[in-house]
Amino acid sequence: MRIVGGKDYYDSASAYGIDPGIVFVRDNRVLTQRDMSGIGSWSGADVTLVEETEKPAKAGHYWRAPSVSTSQTGWPANRTLKDHDYVLTSRAVVFCGKLYRGVTIRVTKAGYGGSYAAGEEFHFWHAAKLIKWAEERGLRAEAAYRYNRDSDLEIQFATISLGEKYLSQLIEQGISIAWKKEREEHVNAAYNTEAYLSKDSGWRADTDGLKDIGFQSALDPVTAFQELAMWVGGTLSSRGPNTVEIVDDEVKLAKHGMDKTSFRRPKEKYR
Repeated sequence: MRIVGGKDYYDSASAYGIDPGIVFVRDNRVLTQRDMSGIGSWSGADVTLVEETEKPAKAGHYWRAPSVSTSQTGWPANRTLKDHDYVLTSRAVVFCGKLYRGVTIRVTKAGYGGSYAAGEEFHFWHAAKLIKWAEERGLRAEAAYRYNRDSDLEIQFATISLGEKYLSQLIEQGISIAWKKEREEHVNAAYNTEAYLSKDSGWRADTDGLKDIGFQSALDPVTAFQELAMWVGGTLSSRGPNTVEIVDDEVKLAKHGMDKTSFRRPKEKYR
């Protein structure tokens, strides 16, 4: 498989050999709320970090350990625990018909900007790694129980094979990869109205950047490359050649195995 556009961690697997007849175009398409209604507006792992402290001696008063949970809106949530600001961002990635859920945690010294500070980022796509990381900092990681969401942390990070309803829409729209890369557009419109359905969901299709959220720990480079090749060359190839219109000239040339010099006589070198 040849990849056109962008750059990501699994590109390195092309060194093991490629099938030039299979081409994956990373065009970073904007997905509207209408697009997402078909493939599912998925949320990532629902996680809570709890500060491990001894309960105050004063009896007769309700007390709850300080904690911070991922936001239901998908926006970052933050709180100070043990002299550090913890900012949690839920992650959801649709990759070749499967849903992967994770969480990004940004840590800064308390008082250095909170949710706006750069800090150090940690990405988790497995419950066991998050649990161990939290324990080392005197915290407890658990599932943030929300109504019908499962309270088991392991299940929060489980990989889910999407059902036929969503697969058919992924194929129809020609999507191999999708994740919420940007904040959604704010539109003062009622749910399911044309104004709402047309707004930018923040999700991007066939985009790069997975390396930046640590997705390589969910899917190693070789496996990711192989799954993409099978998806693009197999599942998506059944929908026909004209589903996605490509307007960029360089992308068009690359898809046909050519570059901008293919029909030009190379410049002669003068001595």
